[in-house]
Amino acid sequence: QFFALLDIGGTDIKSCVGDAQESKLGKILRTATPSNISKRNNHYEISPSKILQEVVKHVNHLESEPLRINGLLISGQMGSWVLTDEKNRPLTNVVSWQDNRVLDLGQENMENIRKEFGDRRLIETGNELRSGLPIFGIRTILKNWDQSQSVRIHSLISWIASQICSEYSFSVHITDAAST
Repeated sequence: QFFALLDIGGTDIKSCVGDAQESKLGKILRTATPSNISKRNNHYEISPSKILQEVVKHVNHLESEPLRINGLLISGQMGSWVLTDEKNRPLTNVVSWQDNRVLDLGQENMENIRKEFGDRRLIETGNELRSGLPIFGIRTILKNWDQSQSVRIHSLISWIASQICSEYSFSVHITDAAST
């Protein structure tokens, strides 16, 4: 059985076909992940259309393989997120784990969120709250959000899946949600 593998990283996007029975990888395609487009200090944003263009290059490469591919596996450790509408169309840029926009509101804002989050949730989610976590960036953006507009919170890889799959169910795997 052959599977298409797609890994979306902070530096590179990688893809190849893997042979599940032989535990072998085919030729790996590697391209650069688009860079920060924000001009604001503490902000790190990636253009959704640029990152999707790169992913489509990889999907086209995978589809050109003369093998019967049984499925696509997507991975990524870049704890990034994007807010979309209910049809998964971006309402924000992709915001990287390197983003520290919460610091624009001052350190006390981070401490208030930490208190509100609570010790029990901290322990359950890894005992770490740092300025680049999505909970802070999302909260900073939603603070001034029009409450009448519905919004979905996607990880980078859940949003990519929504864009390249013909039938997409809005769900996030627990290992992907953990970084959020």
